Amino acid sequence: METINAEQVNYRAKLIMHRLYARVLLREPERLDGVLADVATHRPANEENARDDDEWKALLASGADAVCRAIVARGERMDRLRSTSPLPCAGILDLTDPGLRRRIWRKARLEMPGATRPSLETFHLENTYSGDGEEEFDQILRDIRSEGFDLVSRTAKPVEQ
Repeated sequence: METINAEQVNYRAKLIMHRLYARVLLREPERLDGVLADVATHRPANEENARDDDEWKALLASGADAVCRAIVARGERMDRLRSTSPLPCAGILDLTDPGLRRRIWRKARLEMPGATRPSLETFHLENTYSGDGEEEFDQILRDIRSEGFDLVSRTAKPVEQ
């Protein structure tokens, strides 16, 4: 079994997060103004970060469409820039929910070359469910999907005997 490079998973997770930022910026391009203001007052810690800050300032000044195209682009340059991105601190999107972050990291691992999906034999629900209502069933479906599986449900039909 091939080992997955943790650094590559990290880059992939940041790409997924920036895809989410891009969705928000496409819907609400005015939010970019706040990011520009934050970057203008930021002082980089070292020379390498100063170069990244300059690149971010130029990119952010190019408009929401250009920013959205750039932040979802693949390549070493954007991997590096996503590592110093001002977007997580700008309040565009709250990615602090632990469940959401776990799903992002899990998806990033599954998208890596050589990654294997868990098999049905190894899937198990960690939570205990009680009740028989729609809400409990919906929660079970969400948990199954968060583990990388897909399950389609239909309205039950009565069985005729």
